[in-house]
Amino acid sequence: MSHQHLSHQETNAIFSLPRLVGLMVLTVWASISARAEGPSDSSGQVPKKLRVISYNVQFLPGIARLFNARGNDDYRPRRLGQVLAEYDIIGLNEVFELAPRKVLLEEIHRAWGDTFFLYETPEPGPTVGRYNAGLAVVSRYPMVARHHKAYSAASSKKEFGVFADEFAAKGCLHARIEIPGASRPFPVDILTTHLDSKLASVREIQRQEMSAFAIEHSSPENPLLFMGDFNTRGPYRPDDKPGPEYQGLLDHLRQARGNLTDAWLRAGQGPAGTSEQLEADGGTRIDYIFFAPPAQGPGPISLRSVKVERFLDPKVTSLSDHSAVVAEFDIPAP
Repeated sequence: MSHQHLSHQETNAIFSLPRLVGLMVLTVWASISARAEGPSDSSGQVPKKLRVISYNVQFLPGIARLFNARGNDDYRPRRLGQVLAEYDIIGLNEVFELAPRKVLLEEIHRAWGDTFFLYETPEPGPTVGRYNAGLAVVSRYPMVARHHKAYSAASSKKEFGVFADEFAAKGCLHARIEIPGASRPFPVDILTTHLDSKLASVREIQRQEMSAFAIEHSSPENPLLFMGDFNTRGPYRPDDKPGPEYQGLLDHLRQARGNLTDAWLRAGQGPAGTSEQLEADGGTRIDYIFFAPPAQGPGPISLRSVKVERFLDPKVTSLSDHSAVVAEFDIPAP
């Protein structure tokens, strides 16, 4: 690259008083903007974006762990914790088994340090033969409210034997998370659930209960994220005709928030399926992130992109028998 030498007159023109003033103003403004926006972390500065992931990681409980499609309960939870630490809010399904759950969460905690906040499914109590719901919400940002709902219906052991969902006390978690904002923190309501895997009639009861739960504990003044494994086949593209069960799911969710949308259909990129990591289309779409801004209008976060992350791994094929759904949100600069 050639270098040209400026004449004395040209140098004076460039560094004239008006130009210097303009450069100083731009420099100061850039400095203020950089400080106001801050990095995407939990250091007290305002993050530029929010990365959210919903993931069914399949750590089945007790003797059922023999049916984990990916196996390797030593390697998988550690690797999962490492990759999940790249996100800001994590909704987990099927973290039933204590030992791998502990390893997975410890890996995230180690990466995040003091900015680690967790809400796990409460144990169901002395009920014989039932495990917890296998749900957890993990956040880099503080949780200021937490609630749990156990569903009243499940597919029965009598009908489905060892594969019945009755063995787990499935339900829904709510966590209100405070994100650093330009003038003050702003709350986001997070809900995660895992619906029955066997019967549409049971899922219908659960959908009614989760909608009532969301109405009770979320606020129309807050952005709302509802995520999880809904075991409901969904459309791949916005112009696909939705099936009746998917439409029923949307109808129930919109009872809680009328402006709620399927984040994938709004901003999805790439193959949409979540049930088959080695198929081109990703298999059936049953895992979701639904998003609603505050009821009164645009809120402090806006949806930028959504993708399905398969987390392929040479040691165990993929880190779970499901793919994760990842949504990225912009936090507007002040």
